[in-house]
Amino acid sequence: MPEMLQLIRGGIKTAIPNLSGMSAMVVSGDLSTGDGKAYIRIGPKMQGHNIVTVAAALTAPSTSGSPTIQIARGRQAAPGSAHAWVDVLSTRITIDQGEYDSKDAAAPAVIDTANDDLLTGDLLRIDVDVAGTGAKNLIITIETQRP
Repeated sequence: MPEMLQLIRGGIKTAIPNLSGMSAMVVSGDLSTGDGKAYIRIGPKMQGHNIVTVAAALTAPSTSGSPTIQIARGRQAAPGSAHAWVDVLSTRITIDQGEYDSKDAAAPAVIDTANDDLLTGDLLRIDVDVAGTGAKNLIITIETQRP
């Protein structure tokens, strides 16, 4: 059962899922393609959480092309082993040409539920697959929840 927070508004108690947000400034300046534009390490408070929402924003939109972002999860099989990477998104995050935020994208991102679980020590890697033209300062938000 998900951890719940109680929100009391106007004397009415409402249970809401306990979400934890993580944000990363990925690129300061012009957006360019490539894997590993930023990394986030999962700490013990996130142990057992699932990724439930993802989003991205720019401070300057692309004038040609739609910036496209993948999130990959890296996990070690043993303490001395390298991280094995899997894509977290079955449909990548896009920010449509001329727009600032993925919340308005024609095709929303879809999380692959086979790869959304998090363990302490996992790494989340931000990959830019399409940069667009003139896009600047990519910001990623990842929200998680205990199942």
